[in-house]
This record gives sequence, structure tokens and C-alpha cells, in this order.
Amino acid sequence: MKPTAAEAEVLTLRAIVGAYLDNRRGTAQLLDETELKTEDFTSEQTQALYAALAQAMREGKPIDLLALCTGLRGRVDSKLISEVTFGEDALVNPGLAKSRIEALLDSGRRRALRDSLRRIAELLSTDITTDTCVSELETITSEASEKSRGGLRTLDGSLMSLVDKLQAVQAGTRETTLASGIAALDYVIGGLQPTLTIVGALPGVGKSALFSAFARNLAKRGLRVGVLSLEDERDWLAERLLAEAASVPLFVLGNKPLTTPQMQRIDETINTTHATLQNIYVDDTPGMSPADVVASARAMVARGCRAVLVDHLGEIRLNRTERHDLDIQEALQDLRSIAKTYRVPVVVACHLRRREGLNVDTAPRLTDFAFSAAIERCARVALGLFKVATKDHEQPVMGVAVLKQTKGPADFGFRLNVGRLSGTVVDTPVTDAMRSEFGSWRDA
Repeated sequence: MKPTAAEAEVLTLRAIVGAYLDNRRGTAQLLDETELKTEDFTSEQTQALYAALAQAMREGKPIDLLALCTGLRGRVDSKLISEVTFGEDALVNPGLAKSRIEALLDSGRRRALRDSLRRIAELLSTDITTDTCVSELETITSEASEKSRGGLRTLDGSLMSLVDKLQAVQAGTRETTLASGIAALDYVIGGLQPTLTIVGALPGVGKSALFSAFARNLAKRGLRVGVLSLEDERDWLAERLLAEAASVPLFVLGNKPLTTPQMQRIDETINTTHATLQNIYVDDTPGMSPADVVASARAMVARGCRAVLVDHLGEIRLNRTERHDLDIQEALQDLRSIAKTYRVPVVVACHLRRREGLNVDTAPRLTDFAFSAAIERCARVALGLFKVATKDHEQPVMGVAVLKQTKGPADFGFRLNVGRLSGTVVDTPVTDAMRSEFGSWRDA
């Protein structure tokens, strides 16, 4: 009878331990040659146990049951540790190691293929255009093919691909990044990069103000943008953009009777606002799980969205009772994978954790982000927002701290202008301070 996936993982660990008892150096080399990784195991317990075993094997240390039970207490059941380290396969048949590892890796590739087929089935059930559908199918099948070939390859192909990209950029046929339409922001972070960007702030500081600006600017250029509105119903974005276009205070719109001039301005701008909103896809399904969020983001990309905005991380419904951080990390990894595979920016908003000294007018640190450990690992760009005090009747201003940027300088702060009536970020010019900080770096 064929073992279940969980049983197969335990049998693989037993065989690895058996091989190590027989040949320490050969087993460490086997792990490297087969490129067996922690994520090839599906169970959290077998992942943690393999990580501990692999570290000991690569360091040439003996397999110590007591040390494993102590080091993995609370994460791995001691019965499982005992079963793996003293199981039948470990003591009798160490030669099973390579075949069991290969079977485990093949099982993982089959899971990835099933996921690709499921995504294709979902794609074919949508009403996207044929050209978009064909392009998406090519991306999915290419991704599945890459996974089936494994990850060990030389970099000469990457160099040639990079040369092709550089030539396309020089010829103006390819965008390097997606301009957000906010001059100051684009100058500092190079636009919305095709990766995972995290924007953190305390409640009421301006996450929605920034996201509405992203959606407005992209949609006005005729680009489709997807918004996962997990906190508010979808109407909030339409209200902000209409308030801005018609110069009607957001507080008044929908709450009080409008004046005749205000109604006239709405009549004058309603058609252009409608055209903009047609390019914005919103999913405001309540109580979405991490898997739901990732699936919705994929559906948005399949419909041709050039960017995905998630507002916000704290509203995702988590299932685990003790390790919410693992749920969040998995969701962020999947969202980053979408950005990488389809070259679309994925921007996720999140709250900050309260601490002494952290107020709405304080520039946050990366460690202030909720689930900061997962964010530090997964985000390629991280921005912290805070309020900047202004005098009455002055232009409202939002502070932005660049906390992480893997392809550019970080630890830099700047300001963005906010529309007084709509509460939406408006275009902000590049300042001399920005040119001083980034000019020589850009030209280098």
C-alpha cells in the first residue's frame, strides 16, 4: 500500500538518518547534490526536524536524540523525533536514502504541476481576452517547466536575458519599472518595482491616501490595477477619486446636500472619473484567508492588471491559533512570487505595532511593522508613513521613510503632498535634498 504524503516524509527522514549513520560525509554530500530543501517537506514538524538534522549532518555532528528533543521542544513531537532517529529504516536499510529523496522531490514537482493545471482551469473560466489568456498560459507553463528542471543552472542565460532587457529599455519598448505618477516617490524608489512592496503606518496616517493615488494614476493612464479592499467596502475608492476630481470635500460627499457649484463640478467630471474607475478592479470579499488573497491577486493579474494593491495585511483571516506569523509569511511569499513571475508590482499595506515613543508623527522602524520578521524576509521595498505637522490652511503633508530597498539606497526620508479635500496623495515634485542624495547614485 502506497504511503501517504506525511508517511513518505517520515520514511525519507528515517532513510537519511540511516545513511548518515553509515556514511557521514557521503550523506551531507547527498543532501547537497539532490538540493533537498526544508520547503520540500509539507508538514511544519518534518520541516523543523529536517532543518535540525541537516545542520547536524553538514557539521559532522552525531545524531543526539536528547539534543534534538531539547532544541525542538514545542515545535516537533518527541515521539516523531524518536521514530525518525530510531525507526526501522534508519537502523536496517540506510541505502534507501537517495531513492526516497528523489521520490519526495518528484512528489513536490507533481504538486506544483497540479497547482499549474488548477490555475489554467481557473484562467479558462474567466472572460479575459484571448491574447491575455494565451500570454498567461505561456507564463504558467514556463513556470512549471522551470520547476521541473530544478534550480541548478549557470548564469550565462541570465546575462543574455539581462542584455535583451537593457536593449529594450534603451529602445523605449520596455518599462524599467511602473511609474506611480508621484514624481518624488518615483525618484526615490524608482517607481513601483515588479516585486513585493510593504507600506506600514499607524491607523489614520495615510495608507489609503497613498493607495488611492497609485490606483488613480495608473488607471488614468489606461492601465488596469487590482485592489484587494479587505478593510473597507469598495465604495471608498470611488468616493475619494470623485471628491478629488470635482473638488468636493470627502466629508461632505454623500453626507450633506451639495451646493449648486459642487453639483456642477460633479456633472463636469463624472465621465472622466467613470473612465478611470473602469480600469480599477476591486475585491472587497470579507474574511479572506491568505489563500483567498493570493487567488484573488492571481485572478487580477489574469485580467490584465498591471499592479495589485492589498489593503491591508491585518484584515487577512488567519487559521492557525499559535503561528499566525507562518500564515502571513506564506501569503507574502506567494504574493512576491506573483510579482516576480508576472512582473507586476504587489503593494501590501500593514499596521504598526504600538510601542512607547511611537506616535502618528514618529518615523517608524522596520521592526515596528506587524509581523515584522516575515516582512523583513519577504519585502524588497518597505516604506513607513507618518504625519507631518503643518499650520492651519497649509497643504497637508505625509512623511515617508524608506526602510528597505534591495535595489537602491534606504534610510532616507521625504514628504508627499496630500489633497486637503479628498485625502489622497497628489503629485509632489522632486526636491533639492532628493537630488543631492540620489543624483550622484543615479548617474554612477
